[in-house]
Amino acid sequence: MRHTFRTSLFAFAASLGLAASAAAQSMADLYPLAPETQVTVLETQAGQLKGLPVNGSEGAPVGLVAEALGTEGGTPTAVAVDFAGGAYGDRKGVIVPLADVQLGGGIVVLTVDPERTAEYPLYEPREPLPPGGVAE
Repeated sequence: MRHTFRTSLFAFAASLGLAASAAAQSMADLYPLAPETQVTVLETQAGQLKGLPVNGSEGAPVGLVAEALGTEGGTPTAVAVDFAGGAYGDRKGVIVPLADVQLGGGIVVLTVDPERTAEYPLYEPREPLPPGGVAE
C-alpha cells in the first residue's frame, strides 16, 4: 500500500507540474485589449489600467502596468507589469493574472509575493485586438 501511495503522490506532483507548464504557455498567448474593453473583476476599462502604478503585496511601489491583456476572444485575463527593481526584480512585461491583483485608489496592488511573480512568463508585444476580441 505504501508503494501505491508514493506512486500516486509522484503522479499527482507530476500532473501539477504539467498543469503549471500549460498555464504558463496559455498566459504567453495573450493579446493587448482594446481600451474600451471592460475589465469587470477590477471594475474599470482596459485603457484605464495602462500606466497605473503597481504596489507590491507589502504596499511599496514596484512598477507600472504596461498593458491590459486578454485572450484572442477578448476576455480580460492579466496585466503586463514593468517591474522597477527591488524585491520583484527588474523584469519588463511580466504577465500577472488578474486573480493576483486588486485595484484601489488608482493603484494596482499585487496579492502575491515576489517569489511567485518570478515564475510568471514575460509578455511578447502583439497587435491590439479590435473591440470584442478575435485577432485578424
